[in-house]
Amino acid sequence: MAYNQLLRETSGFLDQSTSLNSLSWLVDKSFVQRFEDELNYCLRPLVLKAATLYFADKLFDELVQILKNNNLEEANITLTQHIVKDDNDETLKIEILRRIIKPTSTKLITQSGRHSQAIEQLMKIKKTLIEAQRNHEIGLKNVDLFLDYLTKHCLE
Repeated sequence: MAYNQLLRETSGFLDQSTSLNSLSWLVDKSFVQRFEDELNYCLRPLVLKAATLYFADKLFDELVQILKNNNLEEANITLTQHIVKDDNDETLKIEILRRIIKPTSTKLITQSGRHSQAIEQLMKIKKTLIEAQRNHEIGLKNVDLFLDYLTKHCLE
C-alpha cells in the first residue's frame, strides 16, 4: 500500500504524525516491509495470515452475537469495515473470498448445522440491520457477500 493511500484510509481515526510513528514502529519490528524504491509498504506474510485469521474470527463472532442477542451493539467490524471495497481489483477480491468469506461461511454452516440454515441466519441478520433504522450500508453489503457466496456455492 502506498503511504499516501494509508494516510487517506486512516485519516478518520489517526492523525498524520501518529500514522507515521506507527508505521515506523511496525517497520522497525519487521511486521511491515517497506519497499526502498517507493513509499510502499506491505504486511509480512505471517502477519498478514494472522491478521486475516483474526479478522475472520472476529467477524464470525459478531455475526453469531447478532443472531444470539438480536442487536448490533457489538458488531463493530461487521458494520464499519468493508470486507470488499468497490475499488478492489479482481485478484484481491478472489483472495478475500478465499481467506475470509469462504472460511467464515463454512463456520456459519457448521454452527447452524446446515447450509440452508446458515442462509436463513444471514437473512435474519440482514433483517435486523434493516430494522435498526440506521444507515448500515457497510453491514448490509458484508452480509450480502456471505449470502451471495452461500447461494452460489451450495455446500450441502
